[in-house]
Amino acid sequence: MSGEVVTNPALEQFLLLAKSTKGAGAVALIKQVLGAPNLYVFSELLECSSIQQLDESPDYKPYVDLLRIFAYGTCTAYIARKHSLPELSPQMIKKLRHLTIASLATKCKHIPYSLLLKELDLHNVRELEDLIIEAIYAGVIKARMDQNHQRLEVNYVIGRDVEKSKLPELLNILERWTQACTDNLEDITTQLTAAQEARAAETKRKLQAETEVANIKKTLKLTSTERTGVRSSSEAMDVEGKAKKLTKIKGLRGSATKIFGKVSSG
Repeated sequence: MSGEVVTNPALEQFLLLAKSTKGAGAVALIKQVLGAPNLYVFSELLECSSIQQLDESPDYKPYVDLLRIFAYGTCTAYIARKHSLPELSPQMIKKLRHLTIASLATKCKHIPYSLLLKELDLHNVRELEDLIIEAIYAGVIKARMDQNHQRLEVNYVIGRDVEKSKLPELLNILERWTQACTDNLEDITTQLTAAQEARAAETKRKLQAETEVANIKKTLKLTSTERTGVRSSSEAMDVEGKAKKLTKIKGLRGSATKIFGKVSSG
């Protein structure tokens, strides 16, 4: 692929406007972005020169700070600086809470309701569950509410913007993950090779066993044939002997008849 930068479609129209907007117009643009539905990434807007120029004005800087909280922070960060930041509209409050849930979900897949209530500045479970349902429908998370254990079980969460100062840490995490994947792949390859060798050895042993069995059967067949031949020869000799004996007996009987016949005639 080329070095083309893919821009979030929901943010693209605001980026185009930011190129031709300054001062109060840029502030109004920030307000629109923070209230826009289904828009949860803001770092590209923060990099626009017209937005960065607002940092130079004491009147406009709080809006840039607010945009940074939406990009990288949570409800807790806003509450800590609430008195020096612009007031949030109901839609902005809801979005910041969604973003806070996303941040919590990246650290823990089973988030206790008690932690969510604290981090989201909510006062009862009914409000919390309504907010979670809205976050699910907005595509911020895929999760289920475990009311028996009073926790949120997260299966998927959107990615949030990452501050440039935290990129080395993120890169380090990715490098460790890559190395772990490489190590696991090597282990799997070793196990697969061992399994293939064991299978080949087993196939060879099976073929040898089958050959031995075939040879034994062949030997037994030959032995059986030889024994049958010997028995047949023996039986033939017995028959021949018996025939000779009978012939001899018949000859003796004939001689006796002649002798006794002569005696009777005299």
